[in-house]
Amino acid sequence: MTAIDRFLSKIKFDDVTGCWIWTGALQYGGYSVFKTEANKLTTGHRWSYERFVRPVPPGLELDHTCHNGTGCVGGPKCIHRRCVNPWHVEPVPHIVNHRRGNRGLELEAKKNLPETPRRKYPKTEAQKARDRERYLANREKSTARARRWYAEHKSRAAARAKARYALRKANDLGNTGISNQDGPGSIFPA
Repeated sequence: MTAIDRFLSKIKFDDVTGCWIWTGALQYGGYSVFKTEANKLTTGHRWSYERFVRPVPPGLELDHTCHNGTGCVGGPKCIHRRCVNPWHVEPVPHIVNHRRGNRGLELEAKKNLPETPRRKYPKTEAQKARDRERYLANREKSTARARRWYAEHKSRAAARAKARYALRKANDLGNTGISNQDGPGSIFPA
C-alpha cells in the first residue's frame, strides 16, 4: 500500500466545510499524526501540503484557515486541527499563526484593556504626610549609616596608606646604604 493510499484511507470528507477530517492517530494537541515513506512521523496536514501543493518554506508553519473566523473554541478537541485538506492551510510565520488562533486573540484583548489603577481610593492628605515622614526618616537613617561606614572605612584606608608609605620609605632608606643592624624594626644605625 502506497503512502497516498494509506493517507486517503484515514480521511473522512466533509461536504459542507470541505475539510478532510483525519480519522487516524492524533497527537496530544489534537493534530493528526502520519508516518511517511521514510518511517518518520509528521502531522497529516503538513504531509498533505508538501505532497499536493509544495514544500513548506523554512521558518514558516501551517495555519488552518478553515479554523479562522468560525467561532470554534480551539484546543485539542477542535475539529479544525484534524483537517488535512492541503488547501485549508497556509504557510505563515509563528506570530501570525499565534495571533490568528483563539489564544492569540485572548492575549491581544488583554493587551488592549485599559490600565487599572494601583489603588482603589486615592491617598488622603494625612496618608501622604505619613508617607513623607517615613521617607525622610528612612533617608536620614540611611544617610547616617552611609556616613558612618565611610568614616570607618576611610580611617582604615588611611591607616593602610600610611603603612604602605612607611614601608616604601623604609625600603628607600635601605637602598641608600643605611644598615638595619639594631634589630628588627629599626632602620637607623646606632
